[in-house]
Amino acid sequence: MITTTLTLDQVLALGVELEGTPEIKGLMAHKLPFKTKYHLNELLNTIKPTIEFVREESDKLVKEMGTEEDGKIIIKESSPEFQTYWTKMQEITSVVKEISHYPFTLEDFATAELDGYFRHIFILIKS
Repeated sequence: MITTTLTLDQVLALGVELEGTPEIKGLMAHKLPFKTKYHLNELLNTIKPTIEFVREESDKLVKEMGTEEDGKIIIKESSPEFQTYWTKMQEITSVVKEISHYPFTLEDFATAELDGYFRHIFILIKS
C-alpha cells in the first residue's frame, strides 16, 4: 500500500469518478480487469467515510443557513447566505487527507475500456 495526499474536494471528485452519477458512468461500471476493480472497490470503501463526513457538514450548514421551500431546506445562489455557505465549504474541502491505497500503475488499466476522463484516479497512478 502507498499513501497519497488529497484535499477533501479531490476525495469527493474521486468518489464520483469511481461510483458515477445518474449522468456520468463511473469507473466501477466500466470493463476492467478483476484485480483492478477489486483495488478500486477497496479505495472506494476507504474514502466513503470522508465523503459522508463532507456531505454531513454540508447538510448541517444548509440546515443552519437555508430557508424552506417546497418542504426542503435550500440555499439559493442568489441569497446572501450562499456566499457564507460556499466559503465554509471551501474551508472544509481544502483540508488535506492522506489516503492509503493499492499502488495503481498504467498496466492495471491497460485493457480498460473507458469512456470519459478520470483525472482524479490519474493522481493515484504511478508510472
